[in-house]
Amino acid sequence: MAEIAGYTGRFTFGASTVSDTKHNILSWSAEIVCDALETTGFADEGQRTYIRGLRGWTASVEGLVDATNSIAGTVPGTTANLKLYINSSNYYTGDAICTGASPNVAVDGVETISFTFQGLSDIVYT
Repeated sequence: MAEIAGYTGRFTFGASTVSDTKHNILSWSAEIVCDALETTGFADEGQRTYIRGLRGWTASVEGLVDATNSIAGTVPGTTANLKLYINSSNYYTGDAICTGASPNVAVDGVETISFTFQGLSDIVYT
């Protein structure tokens, strides 16, 4: 069974380059969903049936804040192409809007920031 180490992941959003963001990013996640609309009728004899409904996706990215400020250009309201890299050649990509930025500072830790994104197009795995 093949396995991929998580440390090969990274992301880009719009004009940001991989080299700008990969050192500051701790994690990313995506949720890709599709509604299942029930169409069960009497003729289905007790077996539920469904058709595809609306689909969409969201993503979030967590990173470190440092003196380079390399992820500061990701501000709520910005729209661009988002790429979520699994490794150097495989990634999910789609147009998105940044819907939130959540900085976090703790006395016993480093400053982090989380971003949330809403997909504006289909997301494609390359």
